[in-house]
Formats: sequence, structure tokens, C-alpha cells
Amino acid sequence: MPTLAVGDCVRKEGDWEDQDLEIVDCGAADAEYKVTRRLNTSKDVCADGELLADLTYSPDRMTISCLAQAR
Repeated sequence: MPTLAVGDCVRKEGDWEDQDLEIVDCGAADAEYKVTRRLNTSKDVCADGELLADLTYSPDRMTISCLAQAR
């Protein structure tokens, strides 16, 4: 599993429930989502319409990343 960083763009392979995410170039036609922020405290929230990346994609396996539509 890749570790997502703020600013990374990803595309998903398969269904969203599986969250098989692959990091791609943000200028690529297949870039679907962009990591906008990490939720560092329990008070942090993603913006409306953003999706949550699975914890397995965070560096510490405990921090949620927010994903916004790339286009």
C-alpha cells in the first residue's frame, strides 16, 4: 500500500469499498482524487463532499486523509 501525502493524486482500482488506491501524477487523465489534508485531531473534519482514505494509506496507520475530486 502506498503512503498518501497531502497534495498526492490517486486513482482507485475497483470498487470504492475496496479502496485500492494508486498514486498518479496530478496532471494525468486518470487522476480521480487529490489528498487535501490529514485529520490530526478528533476535532478535524474533511470538507463537504470529500471522501476518507482508509487508514492503511496513512504513515502511522491511524491518521485519516481527506480526498477531494481531482477534476
